[in-house]
This record gives sequence, C-alpha cells and structure tokens, in this order.
Amino acid sequence: MLDHGHLVFNGSPDKLIERARGHVYRIDAEPDELEAIKAAYPVVATIPTEKGWEVQVVADTLDGWNGTQIEPDLEHAYVYFHEVMLPANV
Repeated sequence: MLDHGHLVFNGSPDKLIERARGHVYRIDAEPDELEAIKAAYPVVATIPTEKGWEVQVVADTLDGWNGTQIEPDLEHAYVYFHEVMLPANV
C-alpha cells in the first residue's frame, strides 16, 4: 500500500486485517449522537436502525462511548491503517 508515493504496507489483505483486529467497534447511537461520534473517530459505516444508528468506527480505544468490538473486514483495516496507524507514526 502506498501513502503519498511511499510504501507503507507490504503484505497480504489478511495481514492488514489482522492489524485492525481489536480496533473496530460498533456503537449503537441515538440520532443526536451521530455527529459527536463522527467528530471523535474515523467512521467506516453508518447503518440506520429503529432507535438511531449502528456506527462502525476504528480506534485504539473508545473513550466515553459504549461499543462492542467487531471483526474487521478489509475496509475497516484500510481505514484503521490510514486514519489511526499512519498518523501515529508521523
């Protein structure tokens, strides 16, 4: 994977997904909480529910939100790598 012309990851999709394992969360949010979650975390998906939103985010930890860890897929892994891991190594 390249970032601004520099090789930042050289491995299989499964290896990238493994790096994201334990860093992908589902937050069941009220309608008025969505914008605050978007401001706090990289959001991968928002799925409407009867009570509000299922919000899938990537983060090292959730601070102030109740969330459930979920298994990452390739999209989660890509977002985690670019939005959390790369900035931490700059």
